[in-house]
Amino acid sequence: MKGCWPALAGVLALAALAAGCGSTTRADTTVSSAAKAAVTTVPPPTPSGAPAACTSYGSTWLKAYNRSALRQGSPIRMLSACCGPVTKAGRHHCFLKLTLIGTKTLGCETVDLGPDGTPATIGRHENCALHK
Repeated sequence: MKGCWPALAGVLALAALAAGCGSTTRADTTVSSAAKAAVTTVPPPTPSGAPAACTSYGSTWLKAYNRSALRQGSPIRMLSACCGPVTKAGRHHCFLKLTLIGTKTLGCETVDLGPDGTPATIGRHENCALHK
């Protein structure tokens, strides 16, 4: 009987482990405060439609974008950029018409550009035929 204890202990441990495998209870999980603080905020979508009037910011931004795209080897080229006047938040609401070099495919989108010229909102695809 003395030699059976290790085997019996092994069988009991295996039985206890197996009993937990099919368990329907869930383990409690806690979220650390660092994980809660690391929530990513997504900018709101851009309102649809072209601005009512175009400012000179659009042509200035277009030239800077295309020069940068050329330097970086990007195939995207802006054909036109109609940007409205700056808002109180420092953004320009723009209607952009673009293409891929070597193709005749056009794409259009509206986007709000921040003070540094980068998108401040998620762009919205537009039908090019509905705009000038």
